[in-house]
Amino acid sequence: MSGMGEDETGGGAEPQVLPDMRGKAAARKSKPRGAKVERGEPDDMRDPTGGGLGPDCPVTFLGVNGGTYYMLDSLYQLRDTNAKLDKGVLYDIFTPGWITEKFPMMRDGQPVRGKLNQDAAQKAVIAACQAKGRIKIDDSERQRGSHASRKGALILHCGDQLIIAGEMRDGKVRPLYPRAPGLYERLIFPLDDELVRPADDAATQGEAWDCLDHINRGGWNWKGPTHVRLDGDPTDPADSVDIYAWLVFGWAMSAKLCGALFRRPALLVTGPTQQGKSTLLARLKDLIGEGWFISPEDPSEAGITAEMGKARIAVLLDELEGKEDDPGYIKRMYNLMLRSFDGGGKLRSSADQKAVKTELYSSFQGSSVLPPKMRPQERNRMIIAEIGVRLDPSQPYICPNWFGEMGPKLHRRLAEQWPRYAATLKAYEGEMARRGSTGRERDCYATALACADLALFEKAPDAVSEAGKDADNPARVKEIVAAIVPLIGTMRTENIDHPERAMATLLSSHLPSSGGQVQQTVGQWIERGIIALGTDDETGWNLARTQLAAHGMRLCNLKPDHAASKAGVIELNDLGTGYLCIAGATHEGMIKIFKATEFNQGRWPDALSRLVHVVRNKAGHETGQMPAIKGKIPKIGGWQGACTLIPLAAFLDLVDLTEQIEIAIAAKDLGHAEAVRRIREERKRKGGE
Repeated sequence: MSGMGEDETGGGAEPQVLPDMRGKAAARKSKPRGAKVERGEPDDMRDPTGGGLGPDCPVTFLGVNGGTYYMLDSLYQLRDTNAKLDKGVLYDIFTPGWITEKFPMMRDGQPVRGKLNQDAAQKAVIAACQAKGRIKIDDSERQRGSHASRKGALILHCGDQLIIAGEMRDGKVRPLYPRAPGLYERLIFPLDDELVRPADDAATQGEAWDCLDHINRGGWNWKGPTHVRLDGDPTDPADSVDIYAWLVFGWAMSAKLCGALFRRPALLVTGPTQQGKSTLLARLKDLIGEGWFISPEDPSEAGITAEMGKARIAVLLDELEGKEDDPGYIKRMYNLMLRSFDGGGKLRSSADQKAVKTELYSSFQGSSVLPPKMRPQERNRMIIAEIGVRLDPSQPYICPNWFGEMGPKLHRRLAEQWPRYAATLKAYEGEMARRGSTGRERDCYATALACADLALFEKAPDAVSEAGKDADNPARVKEIVAAIVPLIGTMRTENIDHPERAMATLLSSHLPSSGGQVQQTVGQWIERGIIALGTDDETGWNLARTQLAAHGMRLCNLKPDHAASKAGVIELNDLGTGYLCIAGATHEGMIKIFKATEFNQGRWPDALSRLVHVVRNKAGHETGQMPAIKGKIPKIGGWQGACTLIPLAAFLDLVDLTEQIEIAIAAKDLGHAEAVRRIREERKRKGGE
């Protein structure tokens, strides 16, 4: 694979004659490898006086923190040292030839060639660092990977070279160009492990579509709910892209730029064993490009954070399954994805009791047979793409010969398209917002869609193109966002937030039985009590009421003047406006129900108090709300304390319960089967009217 040219002046100094690897590094910097990029230039933030040591000083002084002095050495490596600065350290940082010539030992008023005045050199270095003031390296150091500058430019840190794209100069976007590591816009980009650079020639639009087509039709049986057609022939498979394939391609493009993005969605590929998940992982590695990801075979949270350091590259994990001997493994791995989505940091203590901050600005990918149980905040940050059983298992996966070379070419294309990223992202976010998507849904999906757009199209979408009035810029945002709406709808049904989870935990909890009877859940006892009350079954009602009260629950209605009453409740007499009164943190029965759950230690009242029942008319339009009520102090059995009141309509099908009561009443005279038949016929008749 060809690499981009690496011309740069790196501060304008003449190449030094250096021993060992230093000579090779200097030669590599001065040797051009491509002619299609501008030459580098002196760092615009570098001190032209060399910190007072002269314009030819090969070291960039950064500042001091406590007794530690920071600088970039002659090879742009980040160095920290103490005030001792012995000869070996000075030679290593400056190169022996320069430092001894600048600070020679004097004898009889004459410099001694090749001998260093260590005292003078030490004082000069300390003064140069102190003149820069205090520095906090954690906030300004940027290691290999992709980054956004303080002014919005894209910086691809390729280890021994920076590639700058989208930089504004004199009100215009400057063409992509390389420069040496070092300082850029007051950020520190030290020499790092080399990554494969973007290619000299960007991928064409057709080549990007060929890559998407391979992900779409390369042998995987995608199970997406919809397809993206972009006004193509609906009968032609070539004009139809499974929404999962589109999102997987978009995720791969976002992974190439992950450190520069505001959000970094994770990707989880699920499906049966031996259906191509590992093969897909190999294709994703080709698309992202060598060096721009890590893919540990036996990953761990500590191992990933240690290997990443401050790098901003992707993390690809095959077979992300739970471990029998480590129950918390999956949770820790998904916590990494959660932190990385927003660019979170984690503090830990070093061996010398100093705070060390680890950061994650990576796009994570994992594959699993079944997706694990996830909290809503994890599910909202993740694209889950499902692969089904292959339609023809006898057909091998065939990778085109050109596919493995596309990573650097796509990197170049994305860098050249970077100036329109903000406008493109805004277009997708706006359309998703118009269709009712939440902010977190937009953060996740719009990022992947916008990155796919950079690769697949030439211009940012706008009102003219979306109206179909721009022949050179096809309409696509509405079509693509419409294709992900069913997927987002499915995700919402799978996302159960804290209030719903707390209520589900309560309703599914089994209460103790007596006399050898089968245990029933809280939900069953509630329905049993309501039906008994509606059919004037006093014995059944008293049994249900007693059982619920023993565990901290009561069926009730609000008093007309409940706002002025401490208790404010009466016995249940109207189902439509009824509530379930749930005891607070001092009730022993409720403590037992929530003991082994995430809502233990008195947390269930806060979760349950967020439940809201939306009242709708027959046409489905919202006509009002019945929120949960917190703070009432009614009696439940012999206990009295703070309670939370939940509208029955928030968790029960009141229409179905009403019908069950009608059937039970009619069954006393007609028998159960005849009562069911008549009630259902009456329901059909009313529906027909």
